[in-house]
Amino acid sequence: MDTIASSGSQLVTAEVITRNELRQRMGYKPIDDQNADQLMNPNINPHTENPEEPVVPTAPEETGKEDNESTIASMKVSDIP
Repeated sequence: MDTIASSGSQLVTAEVITRNELRQRMGYKPIDDQNADQLMNPNINPHTENPEEPVVPTAPEETGKEDNESTIASMKVSDIP
């Protein structure tokens, strides 16, 4: 049963199967929660995600750093103390 539950959890998280579909395949009755019939990853908070506003990386000129100043992102691993 652990293997079935683990595999089912992975399918729900990957948004392949709904929670109610998983429950039915495991022999349980579906629940009345409307979200249980939707494909959604339960590990992601839907209120904090806004797909209409993508995160744009800040260009170097917007950070106020000079070209000769290095950042951790531009350093080689061997140069990090």
